[in-house]
Amino acid sequence: MCIHSLPEYQARGRRPPCRGGRGRSAEGVRDDPVLRHLEYFCIAWFSFEVSSRLLLAPSTRNFFCHPLNLIDIVSVLPFYLTLLAGAALRDRGGAGGEELGDLGKVVQVFRLMRIFRVLKLARHSTGLRSLGATLKHSYREVGILLLYLAVGVSVFSGVAYTAEKEENMGFDTIPACWWWGTVSMTTVGYGDIVPVTVAGKLAASGCILGGILVVALPITIIFNKFSHFYRRQKALEAAVRNSGHQEFEDLLSSVDGVSEGSLETSRETSQEGKSEDLEA
Repeated sequence: MCIHSLPEYQARGRRPPCRGGRGRSAEGVRDDPVLRHLEYFCIAWFSFEVSSRLLLAPSTRNFFCHPLNLIDIVSVLPFYLTLLAGAALRDRGGAGGEELGDLGKVVQVFRLMRIFRVLKLARHSTGLRSLGATLKHSYREVGILLLYLAVGVSVFSGVAYTAEKEENMGFDTIPACWWWGTVSMTTVGYGDIVPVTVAGKLAASGCILGGILVVALPITIIFNKFSHFYRRQKALEAAVRNSGHQEFEDLLSSVDGVSEGSLETSRETSQEGKSEDLEA
């Protein structure tokens, strides 16, 4: 998908005129043949992989409840949805131009969903799995962070609107000021909308300083949890390499939802196995 967006990898052709349009043919962009065949091969391989794991899964319900399996399904599903939408688009070739345009937009949305394939890296990346577990167990902190940002943006946007509404600098309404408040509190500062009055500059200074304080407080807690889950993930991988027990592999595949009790049970089982080997 990323390579296809480059102009040198886009093949252009002539589209036939639509009956509902003005009768003029338009130049459309088609997939590069080499990239298209490469995509077919990758989709076939990923589909075979997902289907095999689904057929061999002990529990179908647990398979569909696992987030990594859902990511794999979402990564290949847009391809088949695009094929179905394309078939419907060809079958309705005699329809009006407006209907074909709407269906073409649906196809573009399905093609955009292919970007979710990058999430398949989470299956092979310790850091991404740890990040997912961190976000799952830090929803309260993330919610507090979003609440603080929403309150700060609303307050400082109202102040900026009151101070700058007569200057015609883009602070026309309070909702229009929300964009300025968001980029200011997150210290991004694009500079597309800037205050010019003294009161507006004071409001901007308070917004920036408040954003630094608000963002820094929950981030510390989230970072500590990420460090904890990353160390635990590394410990589990080391246990799999050293012991070779299947239970550790099952534990590794679902580490984001594992409890401390199951970890303790796995350690006890491993210790009992080692003690039996010593007694033998």
